[in-house]
Amino acid sequence: MEALIVALYLIPAQLFARWTRENRNLAARASLHVVFHAGLLLGLMPALLVTCGRGDWSAPFARAAFLNKLYLQLLIVPAVLLVSSVQEFVRRGRGTPAPADPPRLLVTSGTYAYVANPMQLGKFIVVAGWGLFWWNPWMVAVAALGMGYSIWVASPREDNEMTQRFSHAWLQYRHHVCRWWPRWKPYHPLDASQAEIQTARLYLRLECEPCGELAEWIRRRTIGLLVLSTEEHGMTARITYDLGDGCPREHGVVALARALEHINLAWALFGWMLRLPGIAWLAQRVADSLNPQNEESCGLRAISGTPQ
Repeated sequence: MEALIVALYLIPAQLFARWTRENRNLAARASLHVVFHAGLLLGLMPALLVTCGRGDWSAPFARAAFLNKLYLQLLIVPAVLLVSSVQEFVRRGRGTPAPADPPRLLVTSGTYAYVANPMQLGKFIVVAGWGLFWWNPWMVAVAALGMGYSIWVASPREDNEMTQRFSHAWLQYRHHVCRWWPRWKPYHPLDASQAEIQTARLYLRLECEPCGELAEWIRRRTIGLLVLSTEEHGMTARITYDLGDGCPREHGVVALARALEHINLAWALFGWMLRLPGIAWLAQRVADSLNPQNEESCGLRAISGTPQ
């Protein structure tokens, strides 16, 4: 038992602390952060409440099975919001949600283009929803307490810190993006009439008829995104997304998912799901397997068939 505790808790905690101190293995640090919090909020906390006599494990079994499935499926939405926000911190901000290891850059893309505090919002909905699933009012109260702390303690502190670090960019962002209520259309810092200087770009093989139709569909619906030709810009991949912030470009299915984030909240949610670890890999493999023999006509194929 002691060996199991060391393997599951002590070693990962030591690795997390070392990697954070040495600024190494960013993706692994962020993944451990998600695992630690999920285990604490969805596993340890409910078990502790039940052990203290604040609930039991029988409530879900007293409901119809379809209601339990509905509860769990609805929890997928805030869970996707949480995981995708962590991805955005890693990919765009070069940091993690840990206060001692924050992003180095201001992140306004992905989930943050729709709501300013997606992690706190997602965490509140997940914990409160988990409490409702087990019909445990104490767990819902813990979620409300956490939200209260975020509103009255953490948020003012964050505003002061972010204003000092990012000045006008942060104030402009917060002027257009609410902390808790998501926008329907994504935030973009440039005026929509200035299309020629928008930074986000999606490159497609426009000489391919299906890709040309896709490009036209995307052009009519997106905000802050230019659709350009891979042939004219010397792209090797069939579809490429470049936010223009110095971060690595994204290819294949992930690039298409990024483009969906520029449409509206509903399409963005689908894009966030598509970009989740594992799902993106599987979706790319499916796209590659359906690729016609003529690879020149395939828009979703990534470089050498591998998503970047």
